[in-house]
Amino acid sequence: MDTMLGQHVIVLTAGTDRMLGLDAAWITGVGFNILNIALLAYILYRVLYGPVKKFLADRAARVQSQIDDAETMLKDAEGFKSEYSSKLKDIDSEKTSILDSVKKRALTDEASIIKKANEQAEQLKTRAYDDIEREKDKAQDEMKKQIIELSALLTMRYISGAIDSEQQNKLLDDIIEEMRVAKWQS
Repeated sequence: MDTMLGQHVIVLTAGTDRMLGLDAAWITGVGFNILNIALLAYILYRVLYGPVKKFLADRAARVQSQIDDAETMLKDAEGFKSEYSSKLKDIDSEKTSILDSVKKRALTDEASIIKKANEQAEQLKTRAYDDIEREKDKAQDEMKKQIIELSALLTMRYISGAIDSEQQNKLLDDIIEEMRVAKWQS
């Protein structure tokens, strides 16, 4: 097993019998590699650093611009919100005042309607009393006419023959009965 490991080490060291040597070739190789890396870093710095830095700066500016726009829009939205809140309050107060005025107008109209209804009821009542008075006067006139007719009839019968008081009372009752029947029929 040792021989195998030794063979591999010899292959790795390019045929020399050493494992790791700090000689001039190795130092030159390492220095060359460092120089290549430094040169590559310088070239990448010159070629890529400016554009990458510019890209990152542009990206940062774009993000900052979007943040500023968002803040502006937020402030505008808050302004709109407060404006709409005040408008809603104004609308609520206007609604309340309109409802109050409508209620007042309704109460005024109600009072006016009640007043007119009372006036009309009073007029109807007055008309009814007037009608009753006319009917009463008419009935009295009718009664007077009937009394006159009765007295004329009574006088004619009395004149046509002398009647005793019993016949007179019977005649008066008959005439009154006739008048009652005639009055109810008309």
